[in-house]
Amino acid sequence: MSAKSDFKKMQKEVMSFPGESIYGKLITRKISAIFTPILGKTKVTPNMVTIMSIFLGILGAFFLMLPGMKCYVTGIALIFGWMLLDAIDGDLARFKNQQSMQGVYFDTLGHFIINPLVFASFGAYLWVIGGDWLFLVLAFWSFIMHQYSRLSGTLYQSLVYERECDLQSRHNFGYYSSSHPFGRCDVKTSLITPFMRNIVYYVLDVFSIGLIFGLLRLLIYLDMLQISTWVYIFLFLSVFVGSSLCIIDASKKMS
Repeated sequence: MSAKSDFKKMQKEVMSFPGESIYGKLITRKISAIFTPILGKTKVTPNMVTIMSIFLGILGAFFLMLPGMKCYVTGIALIFGWMLLDAIDGDLARFKNQQSMQGVYFDTLGHFIINPLVFASFGAYLWVIGGDWLFLVLAFWSFIMHQYSRLSGTLYQSLVYERECDLQSRHNFGYYSSSHPFGRCDVKTSLITPFMRNIVYYVLDVFSIGLIFGLLRLLIYLDMLQISTWVYIFLFLSVFVGSSLCIIDASKKMS
């Protein structure tokens, strides 16, 4: 079997994982399928792509904190670039058979940095345009809430994988699920319903959050600052509540 056919088979496997985002299934994986075989013929390594993706993601979050339509569009474009490279690095690792724990580490580290930064970017934006330090506090707590959700889900996954899952097969695919609020923990419980999980996976995906922040900017332009602020507070409180429910369910399963 050729490298291309092996790659296509593995990519289909990755797209079937529960942690794969809707944007990955519909857009980034398809674009990656075009560019990965091209990069596979070069000396570009998966870790190079990962480092570049982290740089784009941090830069994108920074632009989302700045006022002006140009800064917002630039930020969204950079975040999409991060998502695309985040798909390509794993696909390239599988294509070149260069999966490594170092690659998984850098990829996961990028998610732990960029996702909370994007989530906190709107609070920082409010501080930039308004100058009220309370908005900066809001941004800080948004960052903490998102990290709380990520750490709770990732810790649960680590314990479950250590006890029950075949770590080697996950390593062979170069896949680790940590790019989402609630940590994308695959816990089927009575507290977290499939409907709630779909909202989390699609509505609270980092790119969706960026688009929602664009709508909140529009509300501010229409002199609805208070409404925009309360919607933002509702979003990060929803992450906190959802993560807490996930922790309760996880603790029950591990008891």
